[in-house]
Amino acid sequence: MAINNGLDQQVGGDIRGLKKRLRHILPSYLIPSNVGGINEVSWPFYEQVDFDFGANPTVTPATRQTQSFQVSQEAALLLMGISRSYDAVTTAGNAGPWLIDFRDRQSARQFNDKPVPIQVFGTKGNISPLPTPMLIMPNAFFEVTMSTYATSQVLVGSSHHQFSFFGYRIRVEDADKVMSTIFG
Repeated sequence: MAINNGLDQQVGGDIRGLKKRLRHILPSYLIPSNVGGINEVSWPFYEQVDFDFGANPTVTPATRQTQSFQVSQEAALLLMGISRSYDAVTTAGNAGPWLIDFRDRQSARQFNDKPVPIQVFGTKGNISPLPTPMLIMPNAFFEVTMSTYATSQVLVGSSHHQFSFFGYRIRVEDADKVMSTIFG
């Protein structure tokens, strides 16, 4: 016997009614986004990848690291924004000659023509919203590669960087509806 604390009686089986009631009694940051039919389900998503080239690293044009994360729970990812953090404003940190590249490993899509400088992304609490959200299919790996455009040189300071990705997990069955809201 399942315990539902009278939820069925309060809602009368009407999930939409539950959504409306929750909007009136809960603050906006506590309202769940996964109430409703299976095709209306979405979850806020947050993932981080770390890069660390060490203290005072020697870099060459071949210097690179790749990190990845997987979209899980049989849900697609609608990637909405990216931010970054770093340990120091030095030539090895924020002011360094670092480039970043994003790929969907499953479809082999590259999200920019060529690697872009890390300085184009917002830092810490200032998320850079993407001009168009990126749809990444279920169980896909999202690959992030950090490299340098520098000729051989020694950089000064800590080269620890962290990139954060923000978006929503969505049901694949809902992908057409989601894409139509993005592209009209």
